[in-house]
Amino acid sequence: MIGPAARDLRGKTAFIALFITFSMLLQIVPPTNHNPHLDELNPNPFVGKSSTEWIDGGEAWSQLGRYGSRNATAPIHSVSGGPGNGPVSAVSELATIDDPVVNWAHFSTGSYGAQGLATVVGDFGANIVVTGDANERCGDGHLFTVLISERESGGSTHSFLSIIEGDTSRKSWEVDLGVTDSVKAAPVILDVNGDSTLEILVAYDAQGTFNTELWSPILQCGEAGWNAGGSHSAELLWSYTDPDLGITVPSPYVLANHQVGTQILLGDLDMDGDAEAVYSLVNEGDSQVVVLALPLMGGGVPSPIWQVSLDYGEIPSDPAWVKIDDTNSAVLLTTIDPNDGNIWVWRLDGGNGAPHWGGVSLNNLDGNTDSPHIRLPGPVVAELDGTPGAEMVVTIPTDIDGGSTGDGAEYIGMEVNDATELWSFRATNGFGEAPPDVFDTTGDGIDDRVCWVTWYRVDTDRKGVSGCHDVTASLGPALEFSHLMDRSSGNPNDEIAVSPPFHLDLDGQGAPETVVSFGRTLWAWDGDSGTQAGIGSGWTDELDLPHRAWAAPALADLDGDGALDIIIGDTLISREAPDIRPFIDDRGVQFTPSQPDPGETFTATAYIENVGTVSSGEAVDAVLYYDDVVVKSVRLSEMDPVAPTGDGTFSSFSVELTAVLGSHTARIVVDPHGNLTQSRFDNDEQSVNLTIVEPYDVSISIPVDPPRVDPGSNMDIDIPISSTGRLAGIWTMSIDDSTLPNNWTAQDISNGGSTSIQIEPEQPWTATVRISAPPEALGSDNGHLTITMTLDEDANITVSSLLPVEANRTRGLSIRGPAGTAETTGYGLPGSLGSAWLLVENLGNAQETVSKREWNPTSWSNDLTLHDQSGELTLITLAPGQQLELHAKLPVPGSTTLGESVTTTMSICIGTGAEEVCREIDITFVANGVAVNPDNFRSIPATGISWNIDGILPQTANNLSWDLQASGMLISGWNWMASGDCQLVGTLLSCHGIAGSTFSGSLTLDQPVDAPPQFHPFAMNESNHSGYNLDFSLQVLQVFRSQIIVISPLGDPVLMNVSEPTWIVLKLENPGNGPDTFDLVGRLIANANFSEDPGIIFSIPTSTFTINAAGLTQVPIQITLPHDTPARPGLLVEFSLRSKGDSSVVDTAVMEIETRQDHRWNVSL
Repeated sequence: MIGPAARDLRGKTAFIALFITFSMLLQIVPPTNHNPHLDELNPNPFVGKSSTEWIDGGEAWSQLGRYGSRNATAPIHSVSGGPGNGPVSAVSELATIDDPVVNWAHFSTGSYGAQGLATVVGDFGANIVVTGDANERCGDGHLFTVLISERESGGSTHSFLSIIEGDTSRKSWEVDLGVTDSVKAAPVILDVNGDSTLEILVAYDAQGTFNTELWSPILQCGEAGWNAGGSHSAELLWSYTDPDLGITVPSPYVLANHQVGTQILLGDLDMDGDAEAVYSLVNEGDSQVVVLALPLMGGGVPSPIWQVSLDYGEIPSDPAWVKIDDTNSAVLLTTIDPNDGNIWVWRLDGGNGAPHWGGVSLNNLDGNTDSPHIRLPGPVVAELDGTPGAEMVVTIPTDIDGGSTGDGAEYIGMEVNDATELWSFRATNGFGEAPPDVFDTTGDGIDDRVCWVTWYRVDTDRKGVSGCHDVTASLGPALEFSHLMDRSSGNPNDEIAVSPPFHLDLDGQGAPETVVSFGRTLWAWDGDSGTQAGIGSGWTDELDLPHRAWAAPALADLDGDGALDIIIGDTLISREAPDIRPFIDDRGVQFTPSQPDPGETFTATAYIENVGTVSSGEAVDAVLYYDDVVVKSVRLSEMDPVAPTGDGTFSSFSVELTAVLGSHTARIVVDPHGNLTQSRFDNDEQSVNLTIVEPYDVSISIPVDPPRVDPGSNMDIDIPISSTGRLAGIWTMSIDDSTLPNNWTAQDISNGGSTSIQIEPEQPWTATVRISAPPEALGSDNGHLTITMTLDEDANITVSSLLPVEANRTRGLSIRGPAGTAETTGYGLPGSLGSAWLLVENLGNAQETVSKREWNPTSWSNDLTLHDQSGELTLITLAPGQQLELHAKLPVPGSTTLGESVTTTMSICIGTGAEEVCREIDITFVANGVAVNPDNFRSIPATGISWNIDGILPQTANNLSWDLQASGMLISGWNWMASGDCQLVGTLLSCHGIAGSTFSGSLTLDQPVDAPPQFHPFAMNESNHSGYNLDFSLQVLQVFRSQIIVISPLGDPVLMNVSEPTWIVLKLENPGNGPDTFDLVGRLIANANFSEDPGIIFSIPTSTFTINAAGLTQVPIQITLPHDTPARPGLLVEFSLRSKGDSSVVDTAVMEIETRQDHRWNVSL
């Protein structure tokens, strides 16, 4: 081991001899075992895995080395990882890269690619605004890289900041940074304000001025692709400049014609859970190193947290961050004097930048070796001895003897606490421009291996050297292996070894492998044997790269296939495997025409492509199903990968079909027999829905509850009418009020009239009808309107709906059937009970008990009973406003012929004497071969709504069937399923069994959560037999919800002046499934700081708001604090938004206000 004072030129010869001796002795030591937990995702082994401080912001690779410690750790991966036969979403362990291939390079081979010396990866999903049906084409499930490149613009070279999508290599966002010096600092990414959207921090020099900028990109994407261009000036959150500083300096190596630059550091300096930014800079006036720490905030130009000038050295390294304890952290870096080669190590206090020790010299006496050429490697934080407190590995980059093997870059293990040297060793040859890779191969928590890469020159030729040392060997660090890397294509500067080595488990055996990019080549050596062949056939030869590889790599699954990827600058290296899939975004099957009419012949075309990294190697089978029936099966020729990996193209095949009314499903299945070996199989199948509707049709949305009009007044009823046909149509509305009670009237007062109204799909037109009740209207008055829509160009196309109306009374009773009228029909199997449902509602404001009920006898029997869900009711009590669903049941004689019916009139009364209120309803019972239970279902939007279907098959048939097309059941977003003895194929429901025997099945419905409140009656006749009607209904109830958010001003607390009105903007939202009216109220919340209201004035222009389902409104209001409000924080103001449909539904938003101190005063004499 070399002491600091022994680093002189003479001592090197003795050291080399001793080192070689020790190395030869250590070759007989058996290789260490691989730690099976080595690849577990470790957020940072040097911060105690605490959740209190900022580590990486949850991003895949946010900065150089992934973490502030610069000790890069790959995501968990293995040879058995990846999706296998399951979905990528369930992957807990990525597949390793057992056979590497260049997936894509964003820039052409004639370009130098990305300019920064690091690579970053993040999930920009929350930054993307997608228009149209293009989520998958717009980066869903993929990561992105951010890079800086150069190109000509306006006659000069500009630097451009770009975001690149990880699967397709497409540019997703770009901004012109202008004319800059050569940019060496790669961008870093993080979420500054905790809103899940990512910001990008960049740093560069321009016209002699240091610049650092924070961008909050908004990525625009649609079915035509990414809209990366345009002005993004509004997305620049802030820019900090200093004309005296620079993040790059000219390289001491004049032949390189490059700048030496440093990388931005993200670290939690004050241990508060948020990241700050640290920059290693140089004062361009006196060449003094300056370290700058800036806060990261969402707006306003930041002021430095601290800025420290270092006494020694003229060129700084990349800074690193280390946690000292729960409240303290430190920034580590080295500096070099290029004139004499001496190097100093620095530890700066994270909170204030004060040096913990004033620059520890490493006593390097190599002199001027033109080092550093491109980068001065910074410290790498590690655990080297198993004792409390972290250690670090620092690099002396100089090589005094050029191409000779007598000297090379030196690596020193040191204590972070006091800079005590633990060990040191030299590379076999070459300059050290890249930080080493320090990791644990044994699983004991101690980093025992240090891998490095260096380079040297012989005349104009360049060569690289890479190797690994065991730093825990008993006789000191021992060389485990090293390899010479010859120059490849490109210019000589390509072979300056700037990209650091990294370790991966490539073969699932022993210690992890070491991987390094040098020049235009990617190399890998087995972690145990130190050979290329020891890994496996995929890594026997090195991999050629299209550009020079100066950037440090990032390791993540960029293309979303469940396998690890390596990205170096603009070049993505992935696992070699095909991936055959249908076109994404549900475009795997496309129809021509896209919306065929019933009876029309149309074409279904299936499209598949190879989005993997290599040819399929053999023919590809594909099968197209339509409503679960195979309509075409093909064998396609071998498929090459499409762009960006290859030049292949998609394959397609078609079949002609005939359009039938209803909902249908086309399903394309790739490789149905499992013949192919692919990177994933979860995308081999895709289903595309096709709903075939009439060209012209509308839906009239009648209110769930009948409008109830006060005697002597009127009520305006809004009736939304939506186009449910394929085409927009011009319709005219008519109203039939002949069934209203005497002297009641209905008037069409629709805005703009109701004649020749064009109704577009998904753009409902609202009709308005005014219903007037005479003063003498009785509480028992009820009736209905018939609303009819007629297509102007074809009077035979009409749609009608009933609007029931009732009189409103303090004491009142409503009895209605499925159509909202005073009649209901029930069905029953011969020999069982017939059941007809009715709704009884107390319209008064007090509890009512049914005082009398009576009905007319029938020819079947007089045994009519009323039931609720619990059973038969003998006493009926109704709370104020309560709606009670009842089922009238009557025995159907076993000898009754199917289709035979009886009718009775039932009367239900509340009150007695003059206060008695009675209502009648006509009940018809029909002997039917099928019974549906329940005959009516009342529910909020839900899944798993189920009806039992029981029946007796005819003596001559073993099945019954019903076409659902005309039933009103086929509503967009509704999913019907049948089970038991019944099955649903397309729009045909059928039930099966032995002729003349009973059958039993069920029908189940899944509704979307936003299904609007509406009554849906379903009735249909059996296709071939009378007396087998299906008749049931569904009442979708309204869900009342509210949401309120303060959107301006933002801050915690919000500062306000006394006596001055302050504008507050509130966002009010109705997340329910129907329109609702809300009350908005503001008030003080009492606490220890403000136990009573000091007199706050809430200026709310209107306190009542009507908002449609899923609608929102922004409301500006004003708050004025009285002049004597104390100037202290903690004043809590609450805004509440309460539903008037359901007063128990309320949402609140709380704002903390701090009063600014009022310094006004006057003097009166």
